[in-house]
Amino acid sequence: MSVFVDYCITNCAVNKLIMEEDCVMNKKRNIMDIINKTIFVEEEVEEEVVVEKKDKKSAEKKIESKKVDSRPEKVVENKNYKAPKVEPVYSKPQKVEPEYAASVISYGTKITGDIVCKADLQVEGIIEGNINCDKAVTIKGKVKGNIKADALTTIDATIVGNVNCNGIVNILGKTNLQGDVNSSDVVLEGEIKGNIIAENRVSLKGTSILDGNTTSAKIMVEEGSTIIGSIQTVSNKKSKN
Repeated sequence: MSVFVDYCITNCAVNKLIMEEDCVMNKKRNIMDIINKTIFVEEEVEEEVVVEKKDKKSAEKKIESKKVDSRPEKVVENKNYKAPKVEPVYSKPQKVEPEYAASVISYGTKITGDIVCKADLQVEGIIEGNINCDKAVTIKGKVKGNIKADALTTIDATIVGNVNCNGIVNILGKTNLQGDVNSSDVVLEGEIKGNIIAENRVSLKGTSILDGNTTSAKIMVEEGSTIIGSIQTVSNKKSKN
């Protein structure tokens, strides 16, 4: 019996020790859990603090950016840059020549001095001066001076001076001309005391009197005409010279 009792006592003692050790281990585990929880809480607090700091910094940056944006932008001028000059383009106005009316110097009118005209000219009076006309000239009166025109027609006129025309010269009726004639064509019914140079043709009518030399590409002489001088036919190019 004593042995059994001793065994029971020892067994109880051993169990007690085991229980105490289990209690100690449980306490240690509880303490470790508490420590871990505190550490985890501290880490979460630190993370929250870091997040708050980041939020504050981002908010400050936004505020600063707004302040910067609110400032007016400075315009940087490049003093060395020169803008190219753009010159206006003007269209050239077209020249419109006015229409000139014909001029008439009537019978009984006398003009002393040169005459320059753009349109046709008709002379029935007396002119003592040169005539320079861009168009045709018709003379029924008296002219003492040189005549330069596009074309000339005389009817019973008296002219003392040279004649130079681009077109035809008609000396009609009883016209008396004392001077040289240079033109493209000449038709003579009256009297010329001077030389004739025509580029194309000279036509001497039966009533004509020519006291001078004639040079032209073609010459036509009617019966009854009087010629005191030489007649020479040349090509158009030579007659121009």
